[in-house]
Amino acid sequence: MVKSLLLLLILALGDLHAELTLPSIFSGHMVLQCERPVPVWGKATPGAQVHVRFSGQVHTSIADAEGKWKVRLNPMPVSIEPDIMCITSSRDKQTVQIEDILVGEVWLCSGQSNMHYSMNGLATQNGEPTPIADEITRADYPLIRQMSVYSTLAPDEPQDDVGGKWEVCTPQNAGGFSATAYFFARELFHELDVPIGIIRCSWSGSPIQAWTRREVLMNNPVDRKYIEAKDEAERDFDAEAAHNRLQQWKQENAGKAPPGSVLRENAPPSKTAHYPQTLYNGMLSPIMPYAIRGAIWYQGEANAQRDQSLSYHWTLSHMIEDWRTQWGQGDFPFYFVQLANFRSPSKRPLDMDSWANVRESQLKTLAIPNTGMAVAIDIGEEKDVHPRNKIEVGRRLALWPLAKVYDINVVCSGPLYNDAHVEEDEVYLSFTEVADGLMVGQKTTPWSPVVASNAPLRQFQICGKDHKWVWADARIVSKDTVVVWSDSVPVPVAVRYAWSSNPIGCNLYNSAGLPASPFRTD
Repeated sequence: MVKSLLLLLILALGDLHAELTLPSIFSGHMVLQCERPVPVWGKATPGAQVHVRFSGQVHTSIADAEGKWKVRLNPMPVSIEPDIMCITSSRDKQTVQIEDILVGEVWLCSGQSNMHYSMNGLATQNGEPTPIADEITRADYPLIRQMSVYSTLAPDEPQDDVGGKWEVCTPQNAGGFSATAYFFARELFHELDVPIGIIRCSWSGSPIQAWTRREVLMNNPVDRKYIEAKDEAERDFDAEAAHNRLQQWKQENAGKAPPGSVLRENAPPSKTAHYPQTLYNGMLSPIMPYAIRGAIWYQGEANAQRDQSLSYHWTLSHMIEDWRTQWGQGDFPFYFVQLANFRSPSKRPLDMDSWANVRESQLKTLAIPNTGMAVAIDIGEEKDVHPRNKIEVGRRLALWPLAKVYDINVVCSGPLYNDAHVEEDEVYLSFTEVADGLMVGQKTTPWSPVVASNAPLRQFQICGKDHKWVWADARIVSKDTVVVWSDSVPVPVAVRYAWSSNPIGCNLYNSAGLPASPFRTD
């Protein structure tokens, strides 16, 4: 009753008139999710009756006191025939038409630079073309479309809309697609032969805290400390001093435009992508609850510092759960990439490695229902945090929904450590996800295919009660078992595998050519 009186009062003011609008995600060339309800929403004059017509359906909503309206289209089958959505507002006497709409599979693609990096950005290396350059020229897939969510910061409140546009995949514009998302989408398209929509919602260098609501982060001591430090820096920010530093930089660099790193260092913390929840509010919340099948996530490099690396599992797990809650579409699939190998290889076993900690955090997150992890420990590069071979990253990510969502008979995971037991001076390790069995694999370059090898297993470490780690010998002794030992450790207590930033040469795979995740038994 109160809401009705408020609405009548607002309408009685008479001068309130708003144009019929929809968020940018509802625009030409979009892909709608098949076989599940499809929310459509926007704004109009308060009290206006809004009709949405699409694919033989007509749904009506009344704009509320703030002018917001929403309808839900009934689940629809896949359609490769372009269709038109017509939205009309009786009070506003306006009509919006959205053309070239397909119905298929839609996936959210989020994270930091390794998700954001475009095909063009990875098409060359050291001045030479990479295999991705050829892929761009062959990227003629009109049934694959990308929605690029514009980079937007909103530290305080969730935004109603965010800029962006849908693009049809052609050789002329595929270079601007997220490389990881494109190769993920292409694998799905080849197997499913249905329209694929990818929503690129990413920001280079962004930490996980920027993609997570404050209310969630405050429940974790490490994240609470992160928030308090950013808030204090915001309060203490000296705009005049920052301006002077920028001017000095320009003078010292012949008036050149400062790079992004310099601009970030001299900007208020809330105006950067490192401020808590600023990307959730600015980029993610505005596209909720657009109907999706699931999400893929490539992030973690920005959190590979000691304290954050140890708590990354908590933050990622709670971010996933909160995204699902806020989206309101159930426990949708969430698949992520484990950090690739990077930095100089270690010559000796390490006691502490923040990149290994993040990988372990990601591995632990598989305990969350309906998640999956693409291991990339064999395709990284020592001197580049952005591995060029996103072809294989996208393929490994796509294996998860192909197996778990679309019921296609493919192996989606590499070997995962299961259990360990000690027999005299040897440690026996058992694994799950071995396909037809464990194997020693070989990859000569990050681009090379995995082939079976007779080489010894590498990157195993072992220790005794003194916890002094040494390199170990290892061999496969059965379909799902590896035995590990060292002549210098007569009474072993624990084993680690690929436990460093760049465990170059780690070579435990399953018969499907998928690498084992790094792990530790201690």
